[in-house]
Amino acid sequence: MMGSYQQEDGGETKPSPPRPPPPPPSKMSVNQDLLISKTFYFFFFAAFGSLFPLLAVYFKQLGMNPTQSGMLIGIRPLVEFLSAPFWGSMADRFHKGKILLLFSLFSWIVFTLSLAFIQPPAASCVQFNDTHHLLYMPEDEVPREKRSIGEMDEIDAVASRWDEFTVEKRNREKHPLLPPGHVVGKSPNSLEYTLNYDKEHHISYVSPPFSSIVYKWEDVQSVFFLLLLLVVLGEFFSAPAITLADSATLAYLGDDTDNYGRQRMFGSLGWGLSMFFLGLALDQSTAFPDHPCRPHEKERNYTICFATFSVLMSCAFIASTQFRFDFYDMAPPAITEPEPEPRTKRELIYEQHAAAVQSTVFAQTTRRLPEWFTVLRTFANLRYGAFLYVTWFMGFGIGLVFTFLFWHLQDLGGTPTIFGVASVINHVSEIFAYFFSFRLIRQIGHLKLLCVGLFGNVCRFLYISWLRNPWWVLPFEFIQGG
Repeated sequence: MMGSYQQEDGGETKPSPPRPPPPPPSKMSVNQDLLISKTFYFFFFAAFGSLFPLLAVYFKQLGMNPTQSGMLIGIRPLVEFLSAPFWGSMADRFHKGKILLLFSLFSWIVFTLSLAFIQPPAASCVQFNDTHHLLYMPEDEVPREKRSIGEMDEIDAVASRWDEFTVEKRNREKHPLLPPGHVVGKSPNSLEYTLNYDKEHHISYVSPPFSSIVYKWEDVQSVFFLLLLLVVLGEFFSAPAITLADSATLAYLGDDTDNYGRQRMFGSLGWGLSMFFLGLALDQSTAFPDHPCRPHEKERNYTICFATFSVLMSCAFIASTQFRFDFYDMAPPAITEPEPEPRTKRELIYEQHAAAVQSTVFAQTTRRLPEWFTVLRTFANLRYGAFLYVTWFMGFGIGLVFTFLFWHLQDLGGTPTIFGVASVINHVSEIFAYFFSFRLIRQIGHLKLLCVGLFGNVCRFLYISWLRNPWWVLPFEFIQGG
């Protein structure tokens, strides 16, 4: 190698001094592994935020009541909680973290898209003809030549009324957005307020507040149980996705686990941006290619949400192919124990007897108490019990907001644009809170900051109950995100 030896005046050669090691990488250089994690979190939570916050409103438009919508959304975290230990043991046992991650993301796409193709059939339509609400048969269910003269007169009368009063000319007095006697938060509605309601034939007819489609309650229940089955199966197979991604990210961070929040912060950014732009797009998605009735002006075509979800989750799938799960193959470091000091025969007999007694007691206790009960015994401590209660309370509140906030805002006259603006404010405030939380913790401590957060959690529910203008939710979203 050139420059390896130096020639001296005496003719002798000696090795040249070793070259200095290369300089360490600059702190401004990009960590490729963590860049993959940031990209994955961005697309994964962007996909989640483009659809799942709107599922309650979507189920509401299908004729579901609050109980059914709450079960379809609330069953997901429960299934994830129960299936997480199973998938964790599978990943540790077979060391197939990447394959399991890709399979779970594929399950996210397949089972979520399947929800868009299951809808109850339309039994009738309801329309406001300037003076009364009328029921009429869906135009695409029975051919025009097979209808009776009375049905055709009714359809033509409704159609002429609709053409006379366009959306620009109709206001709340001429065309109410909500049916008569509607209670905010209630869905679906009975059709007794319609002029041609027949109790004998229409007893099971229900309709969502912001839809012109009328469903039979038996059909809605059948669709609910089918959707529940798909949600449970889909969540079971897709549950390990975020857990495995977190494991790979923590392995990349090594001892620098305090920077984990910086990686997940990109998920909040993706969620807020996707929800914002999707809210604007949803306000323009009023065209329905296969709508059986004349669409209500507040109806939205949520197909765009499912399509956006599939595209963004596919991007997360592509990013996940670059994850490395080398930590599964790393052998634990060997631990050399010092040789025990020589002991007397009497001491050895005593130690063997104590070990036998301890093993017997442990075996009997294990047979009497299941493993999960020993975990619950940990929370008998006041400090741990308080932590469990606070965690449960905050999760309970977040679940209510996640499921029914947009439902409530829609009943108050809110549009998807408000949903998107509220979401982006919420997640941007989360990012700001991440950077300032450490300073607040140093100033007032963990406990006081936690109490402030819980007090804000109570105030936000009182604020929502008092809310009447949907745009007033924006300050609440800023406080919630912070």
